Amino acid sequence: MKIFFSSLAVFIMMGNPGTTGAELPEYSVVRTTEKIVIDGILDEQDWAAAPPVGEFAFPWWTEGEKEQTEVKMLWDDTFLYVAFQCDDKHIWADHYDTNSTTYMDDCVEIFWNPDPEGTKKYNMFEMNCIGNLLSVYTGSGKSIYVRYSRIMVPHIAQSIKGTVNNDADADTSWVLEIAIRFSDYPELSKRPAPITGDMWRVGLNRCGGKTNEQYSQWSPEIGEKPSFHLPDYFGEIFFGSKPVGVEENAPSTFSVAQNLPNPFNPTTTISFTLPDAGIVSIDVYNVAGQKVDIIGNEYMNTGSHSVVWDASGFSAGVYFYTVKTGDFTRTMKMTLLK
Repeated sequence: MKIFFSSLAVFIMMGNPGTTGAELPEYSVVRTTEKIVIDGILDEQDWAAAPPVGEFAFPWWTEGEKEQTEVKMLWDDTFLYVAFQCDDKHIWADHYDTNSTTYMDDCVEIFWNPDPEGTKKYNMFEMNCIGNLLSVYTGSGKSIYVRYSRIMVPHIAQSIKGTVNNDADADTSWVLEIAIRFSDYPELSKRPAPITGDMWRVGLNRCGGKTNEQYSQWSPEIGEKPSFHLPDYFGEIFFGSKPVGVEENAPSTFSVAQNLPNPFNPTTTISFTLPDAGIVSIDVYNVAGQKVDIIGNEYMNTGSHSVVWDASGFSAGVYFYTVKTGDFTRTMKMTLLK
């Protein structure tokens, strides 16, 4: 719900709808494999590999373009990371004070309840496209919302493709990236941090700003008017043990296959499997132990991979290729014919 704050910083929630009668969306949060830098850029490999939660619905749409929001999540032992990427042709924000009415701007929201079996209390972050935060939680356990006094800065950042507050041009999108430290919110949690298999109820919402104002949600609610504050309609997220980028049938061991064909002229394929993501180096040596070529040195996800060595510029003879990642190294012999 949008315009609810009084000067006393409280507002009343709509009545409990009870069971939704609809299937709630679910999302499995994968674990990080690298350090996530909160800078609003999303250039880490983990963000590229993380799956999105799914398209937002527009339950109160009447007219205008339905601008989509892509949300991804990651987690480690300290943080829940959330990234919002918002299509937006007219980016607008003119609220700069913390805990002001950011919902009047282009903004996104996350509501979360870490203990859905024990309580319906939840925390809420409402963040506009320039990173200003409104933080609220149901501290009383009743249908009254109280402004939250602790702000999570500096774990919030944003980037914008376009110009803010200039509807004379067409913008592209904006990104908002946050890290929620589990230990910062003990009022709601049943333990200091989630463990594998835990389920949280989460609402993900977006408000539209000055131009083409829309209300969209990951887990759509009901009612004639926008009503984001209905915990029974929040979706479900599950904290998984699988690192990001790992397939369900991912290999459990490191292995390197014999190059094919072998002997070869002039190209051959080297195949290997990785149980964990990481930097992989592939080097070629001659019989004297001298490194004569570097086939690859890059980050690769868990799974099966193959690279091709083109030996057109090398003399016939015996060579060795070494595949190394982390603590694993394997060397194999190959023969080049001319």
